[in-house]
Amino acid sequence: MSTTNARYPDPMSDVYRVEKAAFRSDPFSPEELAAMQRHVRLANDLGRCRYFTEEVRSLDVTLDKGVTTSWEMTLPDAGATRDMVGLLRQLFGDKERGSFASMIAMLRIHADTESPEGQRLLEVIAAHDDLRQRVLNRWDLTGGQDSSPRPPLNVFLDWLYGEYLHSDADRAERIEKLNTDFRIYEWQFHWIAERLAFLYARFAKVVGAALKVVPAA
Repeated sequence: MSTTNARYPDPMSDVYRVEKAAFRSDPFSPEELAAMQRHVRLANDLGRCRYFTEEVRSLDVTLDKGVTTSWEMTLPDAGATRDMVGLLRQLFGDKERGSFASMIAMLRIHADTESPEGQRLLEVIAAHDDLRQRVLNRWDLTGGQDSSPRPPLNVFLDWLYGEYLHSDADRAERIEKLNTDFRIYEWQFHWIAERLAFLYARFAKVVGAALKVVPAA
């Protein structure tokens, strides 16, 4: 059995069309437009970082009659991971100016709920927001039974603030306790980070398309 990380999607590789009629006539402020531009730029910068362009996350397990006979794991190095996390956090943090959450809220406020185009935009926003919740709350995104006792969000925050961005003592102690010889706890962190990054890259396409048509002051 083997698994490896997927290629980071280019936020602008697919054409996403957002119609002007999806928005109310009241203009976006210069600060809102700047935040949208920042969101798209962060997603692009994230995709260009070494974590996604050079590093590899892979796992090869050999089983013989249900018994593990060999185990080989490769994870991105700490430096590449720390650089990636610095960008990812700006898209992850709810209070960050160009974050995913701030873009969700902004586009919802400006969407024209009475136009078909606006309703469609709100459906797209809701789908991305729902996927974020599933990525953070469940290991099995299809709704199956989760096998890990700690939800993805808790694992992600432990590594974010106990290892890569800060050195919170409780989180660092938990990492040391749970990240045993097989390094599954660390593998889980990279699993979540990749899925969040891919989600943000795809939503940046929506934000980028909206930037082309939003009414400006």
